[in-house]
Amino acid sequence: MQNWLQKISQFAEPTETAEPETEVNYPLAGPMVGGLRVSEDMNNMSSIGASFEQYEILDGIREVPMSHFTSAVPHDNFQARNDIIRCQDLAEEIRDSGEIMPLIVVIDDEPGPYILEGGHRFVALYLLGIQSFPALIVVDED
Repeated sequence: MQNWLQKISQFAEPTETAEPETEVNYPLAGPMVGGLRVSEDMNNMSSIGASFEQYEILDGIREVPMSHFTSAVPHDNFQARNDIIRCQDLAEEIRDSGEIMPLIVVIDDEPGPYILEGGHRFVALYLLGIQSFPALIVVDED
């Protein structure tokens, strides 16, 4: 199984330019974010190429504050009972394991930053009261 760094290298194209200017600058994450170990595994990397034609993946996993995404209570986005139960169960799993897989966050000029992958994990972290989370940052250049 590949870890997140190996998976990133499949999608990231080498560039000679400096890190792109973004409205929000997220610092590199350490081995722990929000009191949780950052997993080396990362799922759904294919969503990036499937969603964007022109993009850049910032180096490394970044630490992202929950406050950038909680203008509304996030679990209000889920209407299906299965989604709500899934988030509650996932919150328990995360609390018990002490580990979180990085989410994928997109920086876009129009809507601003948003979560491309990891919506259920985001809500689970919110339910746990976590203040920041690890994420791979993708800059939409379209």
